[in-house]
Amino acid sequence: MPVRFIAYPHGSLKYLEQKYGLEPYTPRHLGVLVKQGRFPKPIQISPRRNANTDQQLDQYAEGFIAQTDAAE
Repeated sequence: MPVRFIAYPHGSLKYLEQKYGLEPYTPRHLGVLVKQGRFPKPIQISPRRNANTDQQLDQYAEGFIAQTDAAE
């Protein structure tokens, strides 16, 4: 399966909301989560463009959902 790059931060937030129904974070909060190591670090694909892969985001969402379900 080919890797898809999804623009960070807005595309990543939209992807997670549409595919998994996760409430979107603000871009600033997303940056905090990246610094804390709680969200996948984006890849720099050009000097002014960052992106996450769909695989990174899927892995994050599945882990987040599993953690949320376990807490309930």
